[in-house]
Amino acid sequence: FFWVIRMLLFWYEFTWETPFKKIYLHGLIKDKLGRKFSKSLWNWVDPLDMIEKYSSDAVRLWVSIWNTPWNDVKFDEANIEENKIFINKLWNATRFVYTNLFEKWEYKLDKIEVIEERLLKNYDILSFSEKWILSKLKNLSDFVNKWMEEYNFSESWIELINFTKNDFCDYYIEEFKLLGNKSGFWNDVIIYVINHILKLWHPFIPFVTEELYGKLWFEWMLINANFSKVALKADKEIEKQKEIVIEVITEIRRIRADNNIMPNKSINLLLKPKKSVAEIFDEEVIFLVSWIVKSEDTKVIDKKPDEENLVYAITKAWVEIFVDNSNAMDVEKEIERLKAQIDDTKEYIAILDRKLLNDSFVRNAPANLVRAEMEKKEQAAEKLKKLEEKLEKLR
Repeated sequence: FFWVIRMLLFWYEFTWETPFKKIYLHGLIKDKLGRKFSKSLWNWVDPLDMIEKYSSDAVRLWVSIWNTPWNDVKFDEANIEENKIFINKLWNATRFVYTNLFEKWEYKLDKIEVIEERLLKNYDILSFSEKWILSKLKNLSDFVNKWMEEYNFSESWIELINFTKNDFCDYYIEEFKLLGNKSGFWNDVIIYVINHILKLWHPFIPFVTEELYGKLWFEWMLINANFSKVALKADKEIEKQKEIVIEVITEIRRIRADNNIMPNKSINLLLKPKKSVAEIFDEEVIFLVSWIVKSEDTKVIDKKPDEENLVYAITKAWVEIFVDNSNAMDVEKEIERLKAQIDDTKEYIAILDRKLLNDSFVRNAPANLVRAEMEKKEQAAEKLKKLEEKLEKLR
């Protein structure tokens, strides 16, 4: 604040004009304990050391996103290291695009406006995954434009990091590898998306984005390019459908982890979606889910299966999941897990027994509370029985 006032006063004194029309006042950068940097405390950090260790972009990104208006920020080197890891991920994603489009000299790069026009004209024949990533990109671009104009850099970063890491790298690139050029425009879609990703990240990490922009042979330099503005439409219905598919994939991954299913083993999968979402699970989506979760045989069913030994789960969108893990389980780890659950359940039953055998509690507690504790014991006993039966089958 005082530096800004000094500059204003000098400018008025000598020119009678204002040097700025808008001023962004950020908070102080402090140490981990919340103390101001001080040479006497030896708690200061030389930014040149951080740049040497992690890169100027990693440092710049940390200062931009953590220093929200009216709040001081505590310095943590681990956050800068995380930024370096993310920048490396962005570099690898861009290298993937370059390798697939340009390394074999098969893709002819047009101006981004020409690619956008081509996608607009042929939008209806794009695949489900392509429509989804373009819809997410449209929302991202609009959101970041809005927040950047309001100087809310941290909010912009949250949306950018989620889209780049989760939507683009973790899902769309994998789908790009798997589904291939079904629509005939897969190269146009991925080059269009990476173009806007680099533009949106440029204010935060200008050096690496400029380098990547040049490696992809885009026209001119990124610093001279127009900021991201996506003309394609946002499709809320497509996004809702994709959320349901991602929920299913996430739940199956959880099942694999919880049941000690070995990563290199395949499962058999049954999906029972409610009628309103059944149409989502077409041949393309089934193929995609099967490949991601390593399912050897995936079927969509309309009634519950008869088998008792299937692992069961249900998503928020009421897609019931039945997993046959009989050939994929790490038996030794599963036995250890069941033994631990059995011990925990027995200990819980013992606690309930002590409470129910206490005459004072039974006599003085409300009848509904006593009944509730008895029901808890019955449920725990039933759970213990099932766990012991399951353990016996594995031995």
